[in-house]
Amino acid sequence: MLKKVNAIVEEFLRTRSLIRISYRVKSRDFIMLPPLSSNLLKAAVASSEDLHNIWEMYAESKRPRKVLYKALRLPGSGGRLVALEGKKGLLHMDPDKFYEAEIVLISDSNALMSYLPKPYVSVKTPYGEVELEVTTIDIIREVPASTAGSVRVRFLTPTILSKKIATPPWLSKRASALKDSYSLLPTPGLLAGSVLKNLLEHLGEIGKKDQRVPYMALRFFDLFVEEVDHELKPVTVLLGKDDKGNMRRGRGIIGWINYRAMNEGVAGAFVRLLKIAEIVGVGKSRGIGLGEISLFLDS
Repeated sequence: MLKKVNAIVEEFLRTRSLIRISYRVKSRDFIMLPPLSSNLLKAAVASSEDLHNIWEMYAESKRPRKVLYKALRLPGSGGRLVALEGKKGLLHMDPDKFYEAEIVLISDSNALMSYLPKPYVSVKTPYGEVELEVTTIDIIREVPASTAGSVRVRFLTPTILSKKIATPPWLSKRASALKDSYSLLPTPGLLAGSVLKNLLEHLGEIGKKDQRVPYMALRFFDLFVEEVDHELKPVTVLLGKDDKGNMRRGRGIIGWINYRAMNEGVAGAFVRLLKIAEIVGVGKSRGIGLGEISLFLDS
């Protein structure tokens, strides 16, 4: 299984470039934000002629999305601006205050330069006028393995993990007709399988009904990686209104969990998958800022 996982990661990194564009965002006016603040960033890209290449890339990619908009966050504190059910107050931007945001592109290596944005744009969106200033651009072609003894995964925005990856291949046809359900327990196999499924989708090697490799990865990493400690909280995230005006909701987790692999080979493959997820996210609705994680490695 380790050879298969490492081969998929190598193929993904060989044929794709990950471009992480970090922005400083400001408005001169008070702005009421949508429940997912990443939609402000998405609206800015859609409304700006200077960012049309990124918008075209987003519009052309249905599943999986090749453009990922991360939630706005406050400098220093790292708190993401995401609306949770039961949390008081409305999301907003204060005038003349800087916020941070990111866009991640998953690009064909040959088309890399055409997607690099202008360093500064000012754009009117349905939410208000905002200024976007590029602070850094990271082009990631390698994700080195790590033999860290343990890893802490922190879920920065609500993470929604589908249970369908745990479906045995011989039940996949029957399970495909069932309504999606999601887990509030991020086992190591569920995380690894979710990341691997995303990579295979980008490589065009998996369909909605073909979950054999993610399923095998789930079973493997659940066996060879253990949960050591955690502080997790289930939350309901507000996703915005549907066409009928009804608020859509998702049930996910925030907090942290510590994992420890049984040996260095397993640790290397597991942490490598998590490092990719640290860039592109994991689980449902990665393209609008959910499933954002950070890692802390402990040797």
